[in-house]
Amino acid sequence: MTQTNSLGEGQVKGMVFSPDSSTLLIWSDSGISAYDLVKNERLWKQDNLLIESAGINERRGVAVAITTDNTLTSLDLSSGTIYNKFPAQGDFMKGFVSEDGMYIGILDWIGGIMIYDRETLEIKHSIEPLEDMTFGETFFTTSLFTPDSKYLITGALGGEVKIYQVSSGTQAYKIGRIWENEDYDTRQVPNNLVVSKNGKTLAIGYSNWGNDSIMVTNIANPKINNRIPGWNPALSPDGKVLAYQNDNELRVIQVDNNQVLASMAIQPYGVYQFSPDGNTLAVATAQGLELIDTSSWKNRATLEGFYSRYEAMAQSPDGKTIAALENQAWLSLIDTDGGKIVKKQLPESVERVAFSSDGKKVLLYGLENFLVWDVENSRSVLTTTLEEPAELTTISPNGEIIAYVNSKEELIIKALDHDAINIKAPAEKIAALSFSPGGDSLYAALAGGDLVYWSANDDYQKQMTLESDKKKVTKPLEIAFFQNGQQIAIIGYSGGKSLVASWDIQGDQPYPTLLSVESIDNQIDEPKVTFAMSPFGNVLFSDASGFESARLLFPKPNAPNCKLEDMPFSTPIQAFFSPDGTSLIVLDKNGTIYVLKNK
Repeated sequence: MTQTNSLGEGQVKGMVFSPDSSTLLIWSDSGISAYDLVKNERLWKQDNLLIESAGINERRGVAVAITTDNTLTSLDLSSGTIYNKFPAQGDFMKGFVSEDGMYIGILDWIGGIMIYDRETLEIKHSIEPLEDMTFGETFFTTSLFTPDSKYLITGALGGEVKIYQVSSGTQAYKIGRIWENEDYDTRQVPNNLVVSKNGKTLAIGYSNWGNDSIMVTNIANPKINNRIPGWNPALSPDGKVLAYQNDNELRVIQVDNNQVLASMAIQPYGVYQFSPDGNTLAVATAQGLELIDTSSWKNRATLEGFYSRYEAMAQSPDGKTIAALENQAWLSLIDTDGGKIVKKQLPESVERVAFSSDGKKVLLYGLENFLVWDVENSRSVLTTTLEEPAELTTISPNGEIIAYVNSKEELIIKALDHDAINIKAPAEKIAALSFSPGGDSLYAALAGGDLVYWSANDDYQKQMTLESDKKKVTKPLEIAFFQNGQQIAIIGYSGGKSLVASWDIQGDQPYPTLLSVESIDNQIDEPKVTFAMSPFGNVLFSDASGFESARLLFPKPNAPNCKLEDMPFSTPIQAFFSPDGTSLIVLDKNGTIYVLKNK
């Protein structure tokens, strides 16, 4: 599977406006995109191009970016086509680009800075870390170019902010430390620098063990001023307005008198930026990319597709739609082919999501509640409160029955429009729970590795047990069905190795028969593993160390080979195959959803 699409923008990492404020370049943990702010539409997106920093050379129509793999990349601003890639010399800790895309700066791992000329791709200057009398070498911690690319402003580990001339690489100004004593633990380290578009005002973000503050000063006459509690500063083009974050609130104040002009909720360490014309403040929020009119401080438009992170997902029976949760309060319905997203706010907080078998309803549930969402009419049609918190939950294929194990370890079956049915739970703890694809049986994997089930024909009152062999899965994690629901598997681990035990549940025998117990030759330190089973019996396995250990098993010899190569996602937290087995959908720990397809 080598063709990959990421759905949504993922968590936004940074943004930059074009000089005329008509284009916005945004990079996230899933790629980089350009948006036309006149038409409020996306121009292009480069999936899986992970960006450290970027700038726009509008004169040449080029976006210039530094990727996380030490590569300098040029892209066509109108189409996103990659012109060229140039590997940076050595390993760098952080990269940054001048707003006009003419210069590229690299913070290397030895604490120095290299300045590249984008035209010649040669190193223009190299600035070595200076010796500090108190703290030894003052490694540079942050840096940026002024908007006119004439100066390079740096923050150092020793607490000083220094301003260098780009043309000569020599120091022009210096702002001393903002604390008086020489106590290492009380030092304030500059970790964020912002310059106003007119190049006159500098905002410095300082940090010390969570004690964050911001200082605003004049670049031509830099001096230590009073500091504001907060972090992540952004300045208006004239330097008169400061936006910053304090807790989960974005505040906008007048610099000269600290008057609050606006405030809004924002996720921790959010991303926001003023447009060069000063008319817009772009803010990445849970609702999307909000464009705030700075004359009224009201939202004038929202570009959907930007998310802090997805937390759970489910696939429709036809494989064409993914339902994804964000912040336990927003439901996104995503077209897996075109990536179109319909986003709705939920009336209650939920944690998990599932589709009904006809694809017309989305089932959402948390520890204490259950919500049914009508897909066609985009509204909630039923809300149920559970008497006891649910620790393990499954939904029937038609979306009308919920089965759960509560905090008292009782097994409960509840039809949405009827009273709950208590089932005599097995003496052994239930580790995984699932309805069969047809909804005629409820299966449970017990902590010891046995599989039990109840039939809907006798109102789930009679328990059947399927014993496995000596190699049974002693610590089950999931139940999966494959081969059109004719076979069932328990996926888990035993003795430090992952195991998949499968049974035939639609064969000639009156009871399900054990087919095989496949072992994944991989040691597991902790049971933090993610599985997905294809319709053909392929099993994707990934442990807590990340995608490098993800692999496919083939319990059936005739299963198609779905080899995984160059997987772009980080540690998966949820995964499943499409109904036809040709695509793998993965939700990773960064909250990004990926669709991997066979070419």
